[in-house]
Amino acid sequence: MPATRCDTDHIQPWAEGGATSLSNLTSLCQAHHRLKHTPGWSLSRTDSGDLTWCTPTGARYRRSLDGSITLLAHRIGPRQLLVPAQKVPARLTEAVDDAVLSRLQHGLELSARDAARAGGRPRVASRGPRPGQPVGAFETTPYSEALHDLGLAPLLDEIPPF
Repeated sequence: MPATRCDTDHIQPWAEGGATSLSNLTSLCQAHHRLKHTPGWSLSRTDSGDLTWCTPTGARYRRSLDGSITLLAHRIGPRQLLVPAQKVPARLTEAVDDAVLSRLQHGLELSARDAARAGGRPRVASRGPRPGQPVGAFETTPYSEALHDLGLAPLLDEIPPF
């Protein structure tokens, strides 16, 4: 995303004592800016300038200055086995484009509106067929294999495209 179409955002929020300085500011596209402020997500910067995203599930991704993305080492299972860091293949990072991010943002906006009406927390609720029900012609184009590999296809199915 060109910097002219990005938001300048504090990594440590200004309201929480974050300084307005080059070391505490970053440029984020609007979708990533909104994602950073979504409950469960966080963003930090390493001493080398790389950005580290932490997801609500605890997965951590490092975005290097060269644009590469690495899934950082993490522990899994009851014995806390260490899974080493690994580069995220380019075909997966390229699959999450502006259209996918816009669709996810639309789902968050719909869920926030629904939650405001119900007085609860936002969540994406399915509007499509349930398991065992026939699938209709809801989407005109299929999702890429990469979106299926990332596990985003079922989530995108729950969000109406309009």
